[in-house]
Amino acid sequence: MELALLSRRPEGSSPAREKAALTPAWAAQPVLAALAPRHLDRVDEVVGLLQARGIPFARWSERKGRSEPLADDCRLLLIDTHGELRSVYAASDLAFVGGSLIPRGGHNIMEPAWYGVPVVSGSHLRNFQEESALFRQEDALLLVEKPDDLRDALARFLADPAPFRAAGQRGRRLLERLSGTAGRTLAALDRRGLLPAWPATS
Repeated sequence: MELALLSRRPEGSSPAREKAALTPAWAAQPVLAALAPRHLDRVDEVVGLLQARGIPFARWSERKGRSEPLADDCRLLLIDTHGELRSVYAASDLAFVGGSLIPRGGHNIMEPAWYGVPVVSGSHLRNFQEESALFRQEDALLLVEKPDDLRDALARFLADPAPFRAAGQRGRRLLERLSGTAGRTLAALDRRGLLPAWPATS
């Protein structure tokens, strides 16, 4: 599949133990993954893991601003600078949101969903229980239990991306509805004088 830089399949930030388990899940697929560690002080640990597994990769800090394409055998773009994850999600076709295959509570599934990106997550979503419940009600979130399930999901996406893209659009519409509802509620409260006055700024 011919895809532009950062427009294949990103994995959101994941704990190191989870990264080690996830590597076989996407390494067997003809995709480019963008891996974004949540804590940049662990980048060297991730580099060691990738090198030990023989997975060709490039560091974003060395690629940013350069126009030449990645090497043909590059399988992963390691996001090793702050503030890049939203841009990665915006340019992606599918997102795995980490911290969720092990009992860590999960990370924010709404970040990729805002861009209409189909979201895959592990089932450990204690930190986002209400949000994940809403997404599941809308059939806008695919849950996997283990790395093998993620590999299978990637294979299904490559074979037929349309159902995944439809799920991504459902997630986007859900967030738009929630955003609109919150805005209308605040406006109604303000009209009734039920919101506190904001302090004046100088």
